Amino acid sequence: MTIVREEGDILILINTVRLSEDGLEELDKLGKVKHTIRVGGYHGVDDAFYKEKYGATTWSVEKNYFGGFDKDAEPYMVADNIVTKDTKLPIKDASMYIIESADPKEGLLLLKRTELGVGTVAISGDCLQNFTKSDEHFNMFGRIMMWFSGFLMAHNVGPAWYTSAKAKKEDVKAILDLDFDHVIPCHGEPCHGEATKKYEKSVNALKEQ
Repeated sequence: MTIVREEGDILILINTVRLSEDGLEELDKLGKVKHTIRVGGYHGVDDAFYKEKYGATTWSVEKNYFGGFDKDAEPYMVADNIVTKDTKLPIKDASMYIIESADPKEGLLLLKRTELGVGTVAISGDCLQNFTKSDEHFNMFGRIMMWFSGFLMAHNVGPAWYTSAKAKKEDVKAILDLDFDHVIPCHGEPCHGEATKKYEKSVNALKEQ
């Protein structure tokens, strides 16, 4: 989960994860949770928790929230705001690139922070991942399956997402024209510096589908 704090100690939660009680206490010290942003259509299961607990306004690239990977299932929640490329988001100097051909839709949230000398930060859902190695949270079977499935690869396009969402290669490749400097992925470790260049190889290697 990525947390952005705006003026007035307003907190925006992106790629939400339900925290423990201790974690929620620390979250409350940062400010007031006012918004959640669902970047990827396969994500957002914990948005409902933050909406119920804090009354957070939900922003999502997809209207419906569904359980598991069955996007045709009965939705358990509907987003307050459906995000398009023209939506004014509750974060300063933020915009959303949307891979429209993906089903469900997939976004890439862009935060311009040039005034801080940081450049542009991209926050991804499933499309851009950065697993470089397994950690203590993987059991042996998980390590083998992650490697076999192509997940354990730096600066990677999510292999399961690309196949299941059936995104067009040209729409994913257009990400490289966005010229971002860093990536905070939902899956894996942050990518610091020259991010667009680092993802070129995996994006260009995608097969048409």
